[in-house]
Amino acid sequence: MENHQQLPDLKITGTSNSAGGVFGKVKITGEGYVEDDLECLEFSCTGVADIKGNFQAADVSVRGVMTVAGNTQADKTVINGEADFDGEVSVKEMRCNGVANLKKNLISEEVRVWGNVSVQGNCETERFLVKGGFTTQGLLNAGNIDVQMYWPCQAAEIGGERITVKKSASLKNMLKSIWGLFQSDPPQPKLTADVIEGDEIYLEHTEAKIVRGNHITIGPGCEIELVEYKRSFQQAKDTQVHDSKEI
Repeated sequence: MENHQQLPDLKITGTSNSAGGVFGKVKITGEGYVEDDLECLEFSCTGVADIKGNFQAADVSVRGVMTVAGNTQADKTVINGEADFDGEVSVKEMRCNGVANLKKNLISEEVRVWGNVSVQGNCETERFLVKGGFTTQGLLNAGNIDVQMYWPCQAAEIGGERITVKKSASLKNMLKSIWGLFQSDPPQPKLTADVIEGDEIYLEHTEAKIVRGNHITIGPGCEIELVEYKRSFQQAKDTQVHDSKEI
């Protein structure tokens, strides 16, 4: 990409269309519709952004609503609103304080979630840190997975070196208060997965068919069909493991 000083900026404050192109800064505070590929150094959206092509940026900030029809490449992406990605997403760092929906795969070095992330494909990252909820219909693969669930989570398969899943108690009273406006009981935080495999695994409130690893601790509120361990296995009293074996 050219030097920032040599690139034009794009600013949309009302409702406007853009043909796309290469820019320095792109700022959308109204409704911006980009008809083709968009490439820029800095992108910020506090309104509505609809990108019909591929999207590439160094820094991305979303405080409104963004939709990308093509593939996305970025260094740092911060989502404080809602973002929908129809294509492949490759970012060095993603921070989601709102809602992110991905119809294909997510590849990243670090994913931090304080809201909810849904990936219909696979999610591959070095660090996957969640305080909220997540869904992956494919494989979640990360070196370090640390999840504090505020609501139900789901994955087809989970693989990692160190996997920790706990139920967060910090929002318990607030969630009960908010949910009480609509129904009697809020949904209980629980992770559902077919297979969980890692070196060191600690699970709470998890329902899985197979948990496999070197050091495994099954904490409270779990229902596991089979635990396969190489070195150590511990189980809380108020949890269910139907079968376990050393491998």
